[in-house]
Amino acid sequence: MSTSRSSTGGGSTITLHGRHLDTTARVVFGSTGTYRFTIRSASTITVRVPAHRAQTVGVQVVNAWAWSAPTARARLTYMQA
Repeated sequence: MSTSRSSTGGGSTITLHGRHLDTTARVVFGSTGTYRFTIRSASTITVRVPAHRAQTVGVQVVNAWAWSAPTARARLTYMQA
């Protein structure tokens, strides 16, 4: 991920890097999903961060077949602005 922090109001854009991202259907921040993303290539997408309460959440990519595995590198901390 391009950043590890966001305001609770959301709205910032982050970049996710991985494999097979060209099949992304949704991105989930904790329990909050979003469809506001742009596929840049098979290995890169940009995502508009949704609003969320202050806490650290896992970020997972979802496609028609599965959810990505949670990892320590795919975590975002929401902080009060």
